[in-house]
Amino acid sequence: MLSKVAAVGSGIKSFVGYISVLIPILRSITNLVKVFEEGDPDDENKNGEAKKEAVLDSIEVIYEEGSDLIGVDVGKDRVMRVAEKFIDIIVNFYNLVGEFR
Repeated sequence: MLSKVAAVGSGIKSFVGYISVLIPILRSITNLVKVFEEGDPDDENKNGEAKKEAVLDSIEVIYEEGSDLIGVDVGKDRVMRVAEKFIDIIVNFYNLVGEFR
């Protein structure tokens, strides 16, 4: 029984660590989506995939340059998967509410 409690405690600690790493990355993604959207000329070309790749490239640089400074225990592949999904959520939301064209 005690080992189950310890396992749950360890799992919670891992999850909290995961969230504490991802929250700043998610804020960065939101800001980057807005930056690249504002930089896109208001013409007929939407450039959605190029903007998404620019955000993903930026997140990759942030991860690679910063992960060793703060001792990140979350793998790059996971961060990039979450980033890609979060970009889609942000863009869909802003399109829905009319923030983006």
